[in-house]
Amino acid sequence: MDMDGSSSAVVIHKQFNANVPGVDLVAQSSDGVVFHLHRKNLELYTDGAFPGLHNSVNRSSSRAESQIVRLDELSLILEIVFQFLYPRRQPSLKGLDFQTISAVADAVEKYRVFSAMNLCEEALTGYLEDQSMSIFLHALRYRRVNLANQSAVYLSRKPLLSVLDSIPPAITIPWLRYLEAWKSMFDLQLQKLEERLGTQFCDTLAVFSRFHPLAGEHSELCSPCFCSVTSWISLLQRMDKLSDLKAALIASIEPTRLSRTYMFNIPGSFSSSRDFSSLALRIQKGLCPDCLKAKGCLALPDIATRMLQNIEKLPPFTSFLNEDLDGEAVNANEED
Repeated sequence: MDMDGSSSAVVIHKQFNANVPGVDLVAQSSDGVVFHLHRKNLELYTDGAFPGLHNSVNRSSSRAESQIVRLDELSLILEIVFQFLYPRRQPSLKGLDFQTISAVADAVEKYRVFSAMNLCEEALTGYLEDQSMSIFLHALRYRRVNLANQSAVYLSRKPLLSVLDSIPPAITIPWLRYLEAWKSMFDLQLQKLEERLGTQFCDTLAVFSRFHPLAGEHSELCSPCFCSVTSWISLLQRMDKLSDLKAALIASIEPTRLSRTYMFNIPGSFSSSRDFSSLALRIQKGLCPDCLKAKGCLALPDIATRMLQNIEKLPPFTSFLNEDLDGEAVNANEED
């Protein structure tokens, strides 16, 4: 019988069928495929959240369809989820597209299939760059702290208004505070650069010798290099991908690679590679003679290294919430 009572052939899953000894619960996917399961496995591998689990078994019923538990997920998703209910090799999520992994992760959390939760979370992290918003909302909805913090780092590079349009209202203020921490990191670096503004030429000895008393962030920058480095930081702030930001910093640690690796090979965050290269060239031309000869400010490796370290030290997003994700303050049960 169909859900509307009309007659049709019942499609039974080949693996989860009625011929398996001991099956005592029947579930049907949203696309009509029937799965025969074991209640004891559902009780063992979940916390009892599976619908129909505690219904009494009535094998004498003349209307078998009345005992069927109808689920919202497609058979493809349930087939993967149900494999985690049995003591066998767990299914691999490698090679699956994001939509499938996301649907499996939702079902696993919904039905509390504990043995699959960490595997799904690990699979989702492979899509952090391109699906940061979907993963962030998933993490909030199911209170996955590590995943929320990981996705927030990637999401922090996205346009503010587009993020605010998608996140739950209760997250707005914590999100703005989190972004302020990112802004403060860039502002602090600019402030340190102002303190280093010095003579006509950069203090190259201090830049290259770790034993020099003015080595590192205390070495002086000439005015041309100061303007160039501050413009470079402005470029970094505009990047809308975390991978681009980190790649630019890493490439800048080696001045001899700057023009080849950084100046021309990271155009993704701007309107076109031509715009990016043109702006990068203008920045490069504003260097002092010694730095221009090196094709990059000689102080840049130290600055880039410290900025990478500061990114890693940024407080996690969940530290800005009024309560832990284990509490009830966050409501992310809205549709994406």
